[in-house]
Parts: sequence; C-alpha cells; structure tokens
Amino acid sequence: MICGSAVLEKFKTLRRAIDCPLKFGPLGKRVLTDKQAAVCARFYPLLGQYFDLGTDNSQTASKPATSPRGVLSQIFTMTSSKDSPKLRTRTFVIAITIGILMVLMGGLVIPISFSALMDTILDQTMVIDPKSAIYTEWKDPTLPIYTRFYFFDLQNPEEVLQGAEPEVVEIGPYSYKMALPRVNITFNPNDTVTSFQPYSYVFDRSQSVGSENDTFMTTNMPFWSTVYFVREYNTLLKAGLSLFMEGVGEKPFMPLSVRQLVWGYDEPLFEWVHTHLPMFPLPEGFETQFGFLLGRNNTPLGEYTTFTGVQNKTRVNEINKFNGQSKLNYWKSDYANQIVGSDGMMYHMGIKEDETLNLFHPDLCRSMPYTFVQDDYLEGIPLKMFGVPAYAYENSSTYPENQGFLVNEKDTVPSGLMRIDPCRYGTPIALSNPHFFNGDPCLQVEGLKPNADKHRNYFSIEPILGMPFKLRMRLQINQYIQADSDIPQTGSVNTRFMPGFWFEEDVTANEEVIGYYNNGIKLTGIISSLLQYLSICIGASIIVAFITVGLCKLSRKSNKSIMKDTDDPTYNSIGHDNLEHSVNHNHIEKDTKDIV
Repeated sequence: MICGSAVLEKFKTLRRAIDCPLKFGPLGKRVLTDKQAAVCARFYPLLGQYFDLGTDNSQTASKPATSPRGVLSQIFTMTSSKDSPKLRTRTFVIAITIGILMVLMGGLVIPISFSALMDTILDQTMVIDPKSAIYTEWKDPTLPIYTRFYFFDLQNPEEVLQGAEPEVVEIGPYSYKMALPRVNITFNPNDTVTSFQPYSYVFDRSQSVGSENDTFMTTNMPFWSTVYFVREYNTLLKAGLSLFMEGVGEKPFMPLSVRQLVWGYDEPLFEWVHTHLPMFPLPEGFETQFGFLLGRNNTPLGEYTTFTGVQNKTRVNEINKFNGQSKLNYWKSDYANQIVGSDGMMYHMGIKEDETLNLFHPDLCRSMPYTFVQDDYLEGIPLKMFGVPAYAYENSSTYPENQGFLVNEKDTVPSGLMRIDPCRYGTPIALSNPHFFNGDPCLQVEGLKPNADKHRNYFSIEPILGMPFKLRMRLQINQYIQADSDIPQTGSVNTRFMPGFWFEEDVTANEEVIGYYNNGIKLTGIISSLLQYLSICIGASIIVAFITVGLCKLSRKSNKSIMKDTDDPTYNSIGHDNLEHSVNHNHIEKDTKDIV
C-alpha cells in the first residue's frame, strides 16, 4: 500500500498535508498522477470535495470534469501562495490605520476644522462694518438698557450738623429705560469710525419702587460745593454768602424729589456763584439750575472714534479718540489720562481670564480697568465676570499708579474713593463703588451694607464673541462736606464724603441674543463635539476589535492541535489558510517516497 501507517502518521499534521502540494504541486518540480492525487486528497480533506473517492481503488475513482491534477494544481497554488497571508496582514494594517486616523480626526482634525470655520464666520460678523451681522445692533442697540437710581434718605440731618454720624436708608430703584442710537456715522480710512450717541431716558414705573415725585432728605450738593469754593476766601465774602443763603432759604440738607435731583431744579445759589465767582465757571445750563442729568436727555455725551476691527480684529470697538482727543487732560500722568478700552458694549473675540479689559465712559472721567472675578452664567450660557479691582480706587500710597489722580496734596482721600474735581468743574465730588464696597472702613455710615452681588461694578462677557451679556456699571456719587466757622449754616459737621446716591447702567442680553448664541455658537459646538466623540469612539473600537481578534487567534494557534487523526470521521477541517507554509524538505522527501 502506498500510504502505509508511517505515512498516515506523518500526515496527521496540517504541515505534512501542506507538504504534499508543496512537493508535487506547482511549487515542486513534479507532476502528480491521479493515484498520487487521491492519496494526498485523503490527507487534505478540502481537496476531497473535488473528487469522488467512493472506492478504495483510486485508479477507478470517478473524476470530475476537470482533471484532478489540474484542480489540485490550482488549489495547491492558492493554498501555498503567500498572497493570502499578505492579504490578511494588509487588511489588519488597513483597519488599524483607519482606526488611528479616526481617533486623530476626532481628537484634532474636527475640533481644529470647526474652530477655523467658526473663526472665519465670526471674523466677518463681529466687526463694525455695514456688511456685518452685528452692525445693525451696534448702530441701534435693541438690548434692554436701563439706568437705575438708588438714593440715600438721610434720617438725622440736624444731628449730623452737630457732629453726629449720618444714618441713611436706601430707596430705589427708580429706573429709566434708555435708547442709545448712533448718529452721524462716518467711516475713516484708518480703520476707524466716528459717531455720536445720544442718550435718551424714559421713566419706567414698572421697574421702579415708586414715582418720580417720591421725595427724600439728601445732601444739598450746590450748598456744600459753594462752601468748598470759598474755603480760602476772606471772611467778608463768606459772610455775604452766608447772608445770601439765609435769604433764599438754602440749607445744608434738603428734601428733593427723584425728578428734581435727576432732571434739575432752580438753584439760586448757582446764580450767585456765576455772578460773584467767575473763577469757577459753571457748565452751560447750570448757571441757574442743578440736576444730575440736567440737559442730558436726548443729548450725546461726546464724539467717539473707535476702531472697526476690519483690519485688526483685536481692536474692534476700541476707542481711538474722544471728542477728537486721544487722551484726557484732567489728570497729572499719562496713565491717568489714557483713553483705552471700549464703551463696554463690545470687546474683541476670544477673551482670556488673564486679560485686563478697560471701559471708558465720560461719567467715569477715566478709563476704568476690569479684571477677571469668576465664572458666571445667563440662561445656561457660560460667561466670564470681569469687575473693577480694588486697586482702581486705592490711593497713591497703596497703589502708586494712582498718583496721577491726586487732586492736590491737601485733599488726599482714603482708599475706596476717587475725586473727580477736575472733571466736574472743580466740584468736590468723589466716585466710589456703591455702599463703599472695597473701600476703607472709615468711609462707612450707618445704613450702608456693602455686598459684592449688589454693589460690584462688573460685566459678564461671553468669551467667544467678546460681547457682554450682562453689564452692571455701578457708581456712587459722594459729596465732600466740611464745616466753616465763617458760614454758620455748616454747623459742626464732621469732615467727610457724604454718600448722596448711586446708579447703575444695566444691560442684559435678551431672548433674541440668547437665541442667536444657542442656534449658532452653542449648536455648532454640540455638533463638533458629537462628531469628535463619535469619530474617536469608532476609531478606538476598530483598533480594540482588531487587536483583540488578533490576540485571540494567536492564543488559539498556540493552544490547539493542528489537525485531528485523519481516520476520525468528524474531521473536515484544513486548519485555515493562515497556517505557516514553511517546508521541511527533508521530511517531504522521506514521506513522498512511500507515496511514489
């Protein structure tokens, strides 16, 4: 028998089965006879499906239409060639490569691409240009803007004149809805735009605690300002002033209505100052009247020239000049006189926490710095809160940069105040945070309760757009009071800055702006994140799956028998195509001698 027991033992392994086609097939140099092919087929079950080997006589076995030698040659070629392992290796490498690329795409390409796309869109949107989407809002803001007043009702005016500490009760808010359209807009060739912005006020009873006719006891600012003006004049002039004030009923503290203090009332004392003290020129309209917003309704505060941001996105809405001047002339240093920052309605895109953002407003008489305070939110929108730092109101002994704001060596003030006499025609008025928040404790009076949430001067900005979604510009007006022995009406009052009232400009993003953010910035971010995570998950899954399958197959190859005994009737496996095709030629020569 050509296939003896020794040969059967040899062909128990798949390697020996593969040796058969390697020796006699196309990789070998010999051609199989039908008998040899049948013998090999017994030990290579896959090949048996091409033959009818029903009898033991392999010479009479029925043959398929294709000769056994031809079929075996084709099968041997397929099983013994290296194309199949290469194909499987290539598939594995391609799959792993695709997985890695998808992870990289999710981790880098998608976020960078979406960020670049968003930057491109915003670069064309967040600039002051008639073609930009933000231009209409910049030109005629639709955001609800309010100015809210809070007044200090003095409870013990007579005792204060006798040297007692003041006791006040806050009343408010009294709210005015504002409109801030820009008019006379002129675009300049140096990437700037010049405009005027009239401020108009309409009292909003629904946002107020009472009407404009509500009255309260307050500091008579014209009285104490006039006393300050004549502090170094001779006794005769002061005596004449005292008699005049007595004659017209001028008092150090007086009841006023909201309407009077805000919009003005007849003030005979200012007429006296205008006549007898020409060295203290009063602003136009104040010759006979006094009021905080006297003459300012439907009136621009000045001419603004700001950068458009078209050529330099980082300078959008940054003030270049105010009233044609690139710096102020009130103060004694370049730092104090600088005009930097914006008007608070818009900043550059991509705000960082370590930045100092400046806001210039004529009522501030300076550019006010704002530094990062904390994270904030509005309707779920993440914002960055920037507030006026304590150093902005510190005196020069604590913060030397503020030396330029010093009015004179005699009139130093505690930290927490900033005198603005040069900016207000010499009137001894000081700005502070409401309730002297962050100020020296010596400034406090009975009834004031500093609170960061209520009294911080701040805005909360959406950092991507660079647009404040909440603005609370808060200022307190404090009147300097001092006794003068030549003016009996001043009594024995303690020298101090008396809190008169405080106000805030309140701007909050409306539903339209919030909707624009949610449908644009937020939705784009969500889509980007979903694509990013989806790409990473799919790529990682492919990598893990193929590595796991590969490890499992390696483990299975090392632990499982290569081939069962060929007499086992259940045997019908060839051990798969990816088994090793190395050939031990010495064994092949010995085995095939028996076959031949």
